[in-house]
Amino acid sequence: MDIIEAIRKKYGGNIKLCAPLDDERYAQAKELLPEELAELLRISNGILETMPHPKTGEIMDIYYIVDPFDDILSETERYHEVHGGDGVAFAGNGAGDSYVLKPDGKIFLMEYIDEEEEFCAENLTAFFEK
Repeated sequence: MDIIEAIRKKYGGNIKLCAPLDDERYAQAKELLPEELAELLRISNGILETMPHPKTGEIMDIYYIVDPFDDILSETERYHEVHGGDGVAFAGNGAGDSYVLKPDGKIFLMEYIDEEEEFCAENLTAFFEK
């Protein structure tokens, strides 16, 4: 999938794919999420950034680049409750803010402290190609 390759390139290969959604959960994801995001979760239900431990070299998980389906659902609910906007919160920025995939496919960063949305990319693939 092109998005996974874009993510792999952006993070210098330091990613870990998770187990995919099963058929039942994938059907649910298709009903609730934009197609491109549901398809990504069908391949990997969440994608983690990794890094080697500085002393041991053991690969460690850092943070989700793309949240797992259940986290997407809960963060999207929070986004709708707090901000009242349209879209799906599919990832965080590590500082408590959410990246939101809007119905038109554009990506915005919802900054909860300022309660402002900042445009990030035209679509999911472009977001990871930055």
